[in-house]
This record gives sequence, C-alpha cells and structure tokens, in this order.
Amino acid sequence: MAGKPIALVVDDDREWLTILEEVLGSRYQVIKAKNPSEADKIIGREKIEIALVDIRLDEEKVNQETGLSVMFNLNEAGIPSIGVTSNSYGNAVRDAFVKGRAKDVWFKDEQIVDLNEKIKKLETMIKNDENSASPSSSAVANLLSFIGSLLLVPVVISILFIMIAILLPNNYLAVIGASTGLVVVVYLVIALFYKRITGRQFTQLLISFMKKKN
Repeated sequence: MAGKPIALVVDDDREWLTILEEVLGSRYQVIKAKNPSEADKIIGREKIEIALVDIRLDEEKVNQETGLSVMFNLNEAGIPSIGVTSNSYGNAVRDAFVKGRAKDVWFKDEQIVDLNEKIKKLETMIKNDENSASPSSSAVANLLSFIGSLLLVPVVISILFIMIAILLPNNYLAVIGASTGLVVVVYLVIALFYKRITGRQFTQLLISFMKKKN
C-alpha cells in the first residue's frame, strides 16, 4: 500500500464498505468510515485524494442528511467526492451537488463499471487542476525573483558610486562608466528573466547601445 494515494469510503453498510474498497483497492490505499464522526477524524488526519460517500448514512434519521454533511466537509478541505446512494428519490442528485458539493453521483443499482468511469473522470479533473495550478505558481515565483533582482539594482549602484567617490573623487569618466554598468545590469536581468534573447543577441544589443553613446 505504501506510496498509493489515499481514498476515503464512508458508508454505514459493511457490505458496501467492502464493495467500494474493492473498487478502489487496486489504485488507492482505502480508509473506511461508518459514520460522520469517524470520517471527520480521518479528514483532519490523512491526506485524502478522493472520497466515496453514502448520501444517507442513517436511514432512520433521514432528515439529518449526515452523508451530505460529510461531503460538504470534504469539499471545504479541498477533497473531491462522489455521492453514493441506493435511494431513487428525485432530489438525491440535487442534494449531493448543492448541499454536499459532490463532483458526481453514483446509484448503487448501477453497474460497477459506471462507478469506475466516474472515478476516472474525477482523477482526470484532479490532474487538470494540478497542471493548471503549476504554471501559475511558477509564474508567481518568477515574478518574485524578478522583483528581488530589481531591488538589488539600487543597492549595487549605491555601493558602486560610494566606492567611486572614495577611490576616484571628481572623476566624471568613472561616473559615466558606472551609469553604463547600470544599463547593462538592467538589460541583463530583464533578458535572463524573460529568456527571450540569447547571449549573442544580448551582446549585439549592448554593442549597438554603446555605438549610439559614442
């Protein structure tokens, strides 16, 4: 089981707990819960990938809708779930989506292959979400790196001018050289950040700039 992602199965029927565990067992480490309190403890303790939750966990207390509350708590924790039910009442799907925030619903009188298809769709959705989030995180990291590099520019310039003032007082050529160095640093940082020009192109750009100065 080591290395497998974790799936949570919540059902008050032991037979269905076993069936759902068998469906997920080949790809997941399955953790089972028979009631909301057990499920909530697992949600807070484990890193769960997906969950299968019986919409009505206690048929004698239908109005409590305990399965829906479990699915809602899973959604709040960022864990996608599929509602599972043996009931054929008309509001089952609506309640699972609206009140439980489930991603899909599977009726127990349907074929297991249909449940497998729904699980695969959920897995695809999770992967797509992860892939779409990665470039965003990378862009933020690159932006922060770029800003940090730019913030270093005035520090370097200040140190450079202080050194020039101490070593070469009243030397205007040195000041011009320092200004040229500033331009080079700025162009270099921008070029490295965007990665849109090669080193050769950067050199050509610098030569062109120097010719204009002369």
